[in-house]
Parts: sequence; C-alpha cells; structure tokens
Amino acid sequence: MKKGQAEVLQLSLLFEIIIAALVAGILIYSALNYSNFSKFNQQYAEEDLKRIVSAVMAAPGDVKIVYPISAQYEVQIKEGVDVKQSPNLLNDPFNKESALVIENINGQITINREALTTTPTEQPDAKQQTPEETAKLETKPTDLSKSADSSPSIFSEIPPISLNINLEAEEPKDFAQQIKCEHTEREGGCELKQSAYERLLFSVDYAKENYGREFHVTSAYRAPELQRKIFVDKNCNRKWVCGPKSATCSVDAIKISAFDSCPHTTGGAVDLCLESEKCSGAKPEMSDYYLKEDAELLEKIMCETGWLRYSAEWWHFEYGTARWKKTKQQDQNRCTLI
Repeated sequence: MKKGQAEVLQLSLLFEIIIAALVAGILIYSALNYSNFSKFNQQYAEEDLKRIVSAVMAAPGDVKIVYPISAQYEVQIKEGVDVKQSPNLLNDPFNKESALVIENINGQITINREALTTTPTEQPDAKQQTPEETAKLETKPTDLSKSADSSPSIFSEIPPISLNINLEAEEPKDFAQQIKCEHTEREGGCELKQSAYERLLFSVDYAKENYGREFHVTSAYRAPELQRKIFVDKNCNRKWVCGPKSATCSVDAIKISAFDSCPHTTGGAVDLCLESEKCSGAKPEMSDYYLKEDAELLEKIMCETGWLRYSAEWWHFEYGTARWKKTKQQDQNRCTLI
C-alpha cells in the first residue's frame, strides 16, 4: 500500500472514531439527563390535570374522563395536582403508555391508572410483558379523602353545588354560636338562609383544617327594612349599597319591596375577613380590616368551597343568589360574580 493511501485510510478511521465517540456521548448524556427532557411534558400534564380535576369536581352529575399519560409519571392529588417522575424511571425509561381514569360518582372523586387502550395492530405481544410491567399499570382506585398526610383533600371533601337553591323559601339560621360575628348595629345580626348557612359552616371547618385560619363575620342577612336604612344612610349611592333608583333619597319615599332582591336581604351574602389582630371587633368600615395577603387567601378559601366574590368588594361573598346561579351556569371555575 502506498504511503498516501495509508494516510487517507488512517484519517478515515480517525474520523469514524470521532463520529462514533460523539454519538456515544450524545446517547450517554441523553440517558443521564432523560428526566430533564421529560420535565416539559410533566409540566403540561400537571396543568392539564388541574383543569380536568377541577371540571370533574364541579360536574353536576356522574362523569368519567380518561387522560392518557406515560407510566413514567406518578400523579398525586391532595390539596392540588402534583405530577412527579416515577422512581422506576431509570429501570425502564421507555415505560409503556397508560391512562388516568378520573371519575366523579355521587360526589366521590377517584383516580385509577390503567393500560391505555390500543388498536389490535398496536397491541404489544403478551409474551414480552412481564408481571412486573403489568403491575406498574394496575393500581387500586385512590380515595382522595385519605391522603398520605391525612390532610383533607379539596377535591373529595367539598359538598357538591346545586343550582336549584331557593333562598326565598328558606328560613334564616343564626350562626353566632359557631362563627365569630361582630358587627356594627347598622349591619344587623348573624344569620343566613339555610343553604348559605350550611355552606358557610363548611367553609369555616375547611379554613381551619386546610389553612389554620378562622373567619370574622361583619354582616350577613339583612331584613329589607335594614337594607333600606343602610341605603339611605349612604345617600342612596347604588355604587356602594344595593338599592333602587329613586328621585328622592328618604326612607319614606322608597318601598321596602324594592330591596327584596338585594344579596344581603336574600340571605345568601356574607361580609367577612380572616380573623387576625387587624380583623377583629366591630369597625365602621371594611377597609379598616384589610390585609392584602389575608384578603387573597380569603378569596381562595371561599372560591374553593363554592362561594363567589363581588368584584368591587374583597369582603363580600355570595352563595345561592340569582347572580351566583347565573355565574355558575356560565363558568364553574370563576371566583367572582359576573
């Protein structure tokens, strides 16, 4: 072999070795960093499941949703949706596809992982699937009311919402024995109609168990006469207090019946804050109770338990009122009234 040919052959072999080394390096790096590459899909799956579980939870009847997801991901649902990579990932990084079956049956949310249904041409050879592989896809339904840390789950503990509430036919119930209720004389007593009363008591327990906080109520049900007096005291300003249009702003000039549909007079509205050093006692204005972080947490708690906030007032929430029903019919996931 001539000298020139030998040098060309050596260069060719060297080039092939370099290419092989690069390819091997890429494959090794990919294997070692497989979890990083999969985090994108992990985040997308987590966002999808948050919306799906929220929709299943709010469904008025029984519902079942099948969500395809790689078996390399473990899904936990306690106070939220958490998607993590399975500890078996390194043993089997190309795990078989599976699906989460999310069901709401009679208000009970369950999740079951099962093998993803495939067409006959896609069905894997049964001989190639070991019992260990099958076990990865076959798990018992998860009772979300019994999470690992025994903390209640917002997805299983919240009573279902009914749009057939009729506050007008219900009687007011006093909650002063169960909830701290301090108010100025003009705000009336500590009562709500039955449906709102029961939902508020649940919200109280929910806030204590999940966030370690208590409520401080400043206003609830108001008799139409009281609503009229408050309206007139506020100079009949409809921006701040519910009331009718009136040419003359006086108690004698406005009929009591004009206040029958106001949120507080329906018995389905409550003004409150989270108990704190600032949120205590009876103060003249709700702004005197305001703490930004607490106001945000209050909305979160009330929204999670079925209430809707009036957008102009951080303290005002409604349950079972006409505009509450209208909002829930249009968008189950909203936290503020339309």
